[in-house]
Amino acid sequence: MIESIKKNYFVILTALILFYETYYRAESNILLVTSLVLILFLGLTFVKKIYLDDFLFILCFCFLLFTVYFDNKLLYFQILLLPYLIFQSKYYFFKVIFSLLALLFDVVVLKIEVLSNFTMIYGVLLFFFIIIRFWIDKLYYQINELSITDDLTGLLNQKGFLRKFEEEYYRSVRYKKSFTLIMLDSDDLKKVNDTYGHKYGTKVILFIAEEIKKNIRRTDFACRYGGDEFMICLVETPLNNGKIFADRLRKSIAIKPVFTEKGKGFNVTISLGVVGFPDTSEKSYELLDLVDKALYDAKNKGKNKVVVLTKNSAE
Repeated sequence: MIESIKKNYFVILTALILFYETYYRAESNILLVTSLVLILFLGLTFVKKIYLDDFLFILCFCFLLFTVYFDNKLLYFQILLLPYLIFQSKYYFFKVIFSLLALLFDVVVLKIEVLSNFTMIYGVLLFFFIIIRFWIDKLYYQINELSITDDLTGLLNQKGFLRKFEEEYYRSVRYKKSFTLIMLDSDDLKKVNDTYGHKYGTKVILFIAEEIKKNIRRTDFACRYGGDEFMICLVETPLNNGKIFADRLRKSIAIKPVFTEKGKGFNVTISLGVVGFPDTSEKSYELLDLVDKALYDAKNKGKNKVVVLTKNSAE
């Protein structure tokens, strides 16, 4: 839809300029150039099915500067191109620079006064549209962060974790790095809910999430995978070091009691499954399956355990 708006915007603008020139009986060479530009737009967008991009933005600006050079009445048409700065692109910075150079051309070559109505309007609108673009980028970033963040714990949600995990997997494959994947959940959360109420079940989840945040590095990432299950990816960490981390996390959670409003404390334990790339598997989907299997094995072995799967044990 955005590409369609960009395409139609330029076509309509060029058609308006052509109508204006025809109405005021502009010189034949200017009419010819405008007609050729419009045909080029239509050809690229409809015949070859290519949508307008930054190249055509610059081309349209050059065309306007050319026509203004022969007829100053078209000067204000340059302002109609500035709304295009709202659209993000790979070469956004160059679009802004070119817009400033166009204004400089008007002042130096066409002898437009620096403090004229045109330059003031042009400058204000240029600044305004750039601010809108930055505001849209910031809003988009915030929406994206909300879409991949777990509301309760502030960790990544499953969607956000899997996205980062895929990126880390391909990065590790490319640069021949290792990483450790850990899956954990609390032991006997149902018992906590039945004994103390669901409010304290939620408190347990928050407690585990905070301990994870305290123990991982900035380069690592973790998520609430679902319910009371969590997933941690230790970047550039071999499997042996990952096991040490998992055991340290298990102990740090087990020794710290969670207190009720009446001051009564109870302890929480967790079970953890640990796998590593490439020590356990070299395939991302297998790592996700095997870490779930390792957690299942930890539960079956009596809970409050760390189970590590290697290539031999995973077979």
